[in-house]
Amino acid sequence: MLEYRTEKCEPEDLDDICQAMQVWGWKLEQTQEVYNENTEILSNETHLVGREDIFGNYHDVHWESTPVTQKTVTHYISARFSRDKDMPNYKKICDLEEEYYNPKEESPKVAIKAPSSNVGKALGIMFTVLFVGAFALAGAISSGSLIFLLCAVIPLAAIVVVCIVCAVKANKTYKIAYAKFTKDKEENDKLVAEYETRIDRRRTEILEEVLTLLPDSKSA
Repeated sequence: MLEYRTEKCEPEDLDDICQAMQVWGWKLEQTQEVYNENTEILSNETHLVGREDIFGNYHDVHWESTPVTQKTVTHYISARFSRDKDMPNYKKICDLEEEYYNPKEESPKVAIKAPSSNVGKALGIMFTVLFVGAFALAGAISSGSLIFLLCAVIPLAAIVVVCIVCAVKANKTYKIAYAKFTKDKEENDKLVAEYETRIDRRRTEILEEVLTLLPDSKSA
């Protein structure tokens, strides 16, 4: 009994696909090249046109529309493969094929988000307060009242000090968080590299094993 599988690929990749499929006992049955062109009108550009005479006067002035189009090309090869389900070692070959493309061991790769800094926010608030406070301070100076001047200067100075302290603390917190992010990322990258090495080694073992199971390989 035969089983069938259809794969799509770029025309230049057909030979590579055939060689990869043959490793698992698949044989090429037929191919079909698909090529389609589709032109889609995105919009229309409208502009004035006319005929200019030797005196610089325009005649037959009218509107014309020019369509803006986009052409989409679909070009691929559809290859149909077959494999004998009654061939020797069929179940073992299928298991090795599944493991080759879908390793049993899961990747340790995780998404590690870089920390964000709040220093810019603190400085932004400080500069906003300074901008607004400058007008309040100018008004207090123009009024000539010492009380108004103190009421403007003291809160303004206090807010600036608080913003500076917050910016310093935010910068310190960010540096600590970024150092931890860098360390975690390096450790994860190392784990991923080790994982990929193990997977590559296992895939090599699988290819060596499957070659001993294929009927054609044994007869050769």
